[in-house]
Amino acid sequence: MKIIQNVLKLKDEETGLDWGTGGTYQIESIKFLSEPGDLTVKIYKGEEWKYGESDGSPIDYPGGDPCQPFAGTVEHRSLKLDWHIPGAYLFADSSCQGTTEFPDPMIFQSSSAALSGFDNKAHSMKIMYGDCDPEHPGDFSLCKDQYAAVLHEHQNMMGDCKICEDTPADGCQSADPLSGQVSSITIYLKSEDSAGPGVKFYEDKNYEGDSIGYYGVGDEPNVGDFNDKATAVEIDGNYLAVLFEDNNYGGKCEVFTHSDPNLRDNSLGQCGFLGRGDCLTSFKIRAKK
Repeated sequence: MKIIQNVLKLKDEETGLDWGTGGTYQIESIKFLSEPGDLTVKIYKGEEWKYGESDGSPIDYPGGDPCQPFAGTVEHRSLKLDWHIPGAYLFADSSCQGTTEFPDPMIFQSSSAALSGFDNKAHSMKIMYGDCDPEHPGDFSLCKDQYAAVLHEHQNMMGDCKICEDTPADGCQSADPLSGQVSSITIYLKSEDSAGPGVKFYEDKNYEGDSIGYYGVGDEPNVGDFNDKATAVEIDGNYLAVLFEDNNYGGKCEVFTHSDPNLRDNSLGQCGFLGRGDCLTSFKIRAKK
């Protein structure tokens, strides 16, 4: 039997599966078709991943022979694939588990303007790093591909947002305050070197008029006298700027990775009377690759 997704019931009359405890066939070995280290198979005593893992679970494939043994005599009624592919994982329940309708996570290694088939379904997420040092598996600071994400309320990276930059060591994190409301996602790779002076804001289009900055990596909960005045943004270096409409990173937001000489054709330039006013009130700046 070839498995490409989580299995709620190894023996299930509706799907025709006849495996596991009480079934015709018992799992005695597992052949991994993925790359070494990409996947862990977890086998559970009960259906729907209940009652704890079976003896002999989990089963890993760190390298060598892709065929790994499993004691088929022990109780096993459901199976879960725990992927280690680097990226951002979105889950349909609040504890980074699957649901009956959506048993598997959505995995993103690049930004997506829409979550086809998963719109408004994410309630939790976790981050997996890539290209890590095999001699120091728990030291995530040594990983070369350190993923982070921005969750967006609406498609096309619009509406309210949440920055998710925890490490794999932090495990599962809630999608709150956007739980069940995520419709698009921005993915970026964190970096220690921004290689540039930072981000600067201008009062007029085409980088003219009064300005503030440059700002390097950090958070600014309120731009003070420059509130609702920024009409252009200059980004000099490898930065990601998350700009917010309200104080303390509230309200609608927008993500910028390149300079923009005119914010008036962006959502952050369409506030106030008839949507003709500037919006920027707070921001967060991160270094990226």
